[in-house]
Amino acid sequence: MSNETRKQIIKSVVYGYTATEIAEIYGFDIDIISKLIADNEDEIERTKKYIKEMRG
Repeated sequence: MSNETRKQIIKSVVYGYTATEIAEIYGFDIDIISKLIADNEDEIERTKKYIKEMRG
């Protein structure tokens, strides 16, 4: 998986897509997506917080 794909998947999580939806969109196994989400949980939460703050 390329770094760009990883970024896009993380962005999809931030915008509310489920792991199942992301697996279907990108064609990866659900286990791979779930592990990627778990491994990047801090980054996802930081991004969600940032977006929330920017929206006011």
